[in-house]
Amino acid sequence: MSGSLHRRLSFFLFILLVVLFPAVQSATAALRVPGDYRTVAAALDAIQGGLISEREIVLGRGTWNEAITLSSSLPPGVILRGEETARTIMSSSITVAGAINERISYFTFTSSSPGVNIESGTVTVANNIFRYDTGSTALTVVSAQPTITNNVFVGGTAIAAAGNVVAVESNAFINTDNSVRDGELGTSISNNAFFGVDAIGENRVTSDPLFVGNNDFHLRAGSPLIDAGIGTDIFDGSTADIGAYGGEFSDVIPQVVQDLSVVSVQNDGQENTAELRWSPNLWYLTGGYRLYYDTEAGAPYGGTGIDQGNSPIDVGDVSSITLSGLRNLDPDVAQLAAPELVRPQPQNTALVLSWSAVTGATGYAVHYRADNDADNDNEEHTVDVGNVLSYTLSGLVNGVDYHLRVSAYAQGAYYFVVTSYPQFDTAVEGEFSSEALAPVGPRVEGPLSNEVVDFPEAIEVFPGLPDKHGGCFIATAAYGFYGADEVRLLRRFRDHYLLTNAPGRAFVAWYYEHSPHWAKTVRDTPLLKSLVRVALMPAIALAAFLFYVPAAVQGIVLLLALLLWVGYVACRLRAALASMEKTA
Repeated sequence: MSGSLHRRLSFFLFILLVVLFPAVQSATAALRVPGDYRTVAAALDAIQGGLISEREIVLGRGTWNEAITLSSSLPPGVILRGEETARTIMSSSITVAGAINERISYFTFTSSSPGVNIESGTVTVANNIFRYDTGSTALTVVSAQPTITNNVFVGGTAIAAAGNVVAVESNAFINTDNSVRDGELGTSISNNAFFGVDAIGENRVTSDPLFVGNNDFHLRAGSPLIDAGIGTDIFDGSTADIGAYGGEFSDVIPQVVQDLSVVSVQNDGQENTAELRWSPNLWYLTGGYRLYYDTEAGAPYGGTGIDQGNSPIDVGDVSSITLSGLRNLDPDVAQLAAPELVRPQPQNTALVLSWSAVTGATGYAVHYRADNDADNDNEEHTVDVGNVLSYTLSGLVNGVDYHLRVSAYAQGAYYFVVTSYPQFDTAVEGEFSSEALAPVGPRVEGPLSNEVVDFPEAIEVFPGLPDKHGGCFIATAAYGFYGADEVRLLRRFRDHYLLTNAPGRAFVAWYYEHSPHWAKTVRDTPLLKSLVRVALMPAIALAAFLFYVPAAVQGIVLLLALLLWVGYVACRLRAALASMEKTA
């Protein structure tokens, strides 16, 4: 073979590889949306047009609002599934219109009624969660032959079937209005669980399903739904569990670990120990946990050097661990800005504080002191609240003014996340938990924020007023929010000058009885708001005078007012006497 011909053949083979290799790859990997395509419709068009051979579409974690139709023009066997059942939320409907042998899996359907509308065709609806309110419908069947298996239906009507349902198997119906309504039940309705709803079909389970809870529909140890379904479980080959996490198509990804926290950090001078805890994953097939760490926030958490090993550390089936060998770290910043403290929200013996984030901060401290004349305590207290932007300062005295400030601080830290994995495959992991940090080493303190003064009080809620803080005063409606300075002054005036005597208490009781209706009218009428603000000015001025003007100045002002009044009365008397003399 000549060198020229060899080069031509090599170039031709190279071109074939460049053209064909992506096609070979696409036949072995699912299409991801977003990723390979921006929308589900675009991915379906590519499959329908024969541009690709792949027939599985995976929707990423998140909330989806795109209306989806699986039509008769699609080739048989298309799979539409979420990336993770609990965290792929479908807020729109999926319609099946003539598609053949398709499958819909790994979604949590919430708001759109119905979640799945099967007009015609053959489709398997498997391993989904449907959470609906009373009056809504999760799944409708018009004229089709679907298989409905290993789903969880909570609330609403589960299945409204006008056509022939081939199989309703291994589902859990929890507090639904109906399990299956109307229509005919076809070849099988069997091995389903019913709790809080009338049970139908064969081999039904009616006892508490023992879900993990808090919208986690994995099964706890001892659940009567374990091995009670039809078919086999994908993860261990045993008889299928009933519910969304059983059967041959089951999602095997564990739920995200919750409530990771650093309980304590101890320092011996050069190194530190840190105790971490988290809520255990109660799925009966949980195998253990992995702890990831680093000295910088965020993935990939490739930390090294602590005594228990490099990240990640397989800690086994535990829900706490004490780590040692954490070295002291210098903070990443040398100087911090002051946060901006906003007006607190008062509660009974508490104030809810919130403030702006400071770049580079790893935590915040709340500084507060009570008014000296209120409880003879002028000492400033400091609370380290950690890396949060809001905090409820509790244990306060109602009606007492508190002077409040916040500061940021920066400190070197180890950052931690935890994942869980199942017994049957330790390579399968859930998503990272929320991040927790353990501060170590020297600390840089930032300046104090602006000072805000407010006081806690018990708030009585009146029906019919939409004020989220429960305030009933007309001033709240006039000024727009409960924490307005003018409203605070009037509340303080009420507490110090009205509620301290019988006539004042009687007036407040009468006012509470009649003010909700008036306040609602003021709230809904812009012109009235302005008029009420003008009318309240004298009362606000009086309250400001009583609370903010020094007692000595108040005495002088009152004396001058008394002298003016005496002078005015004297002038009037002289004028009256002069008039009488003229008349005489």
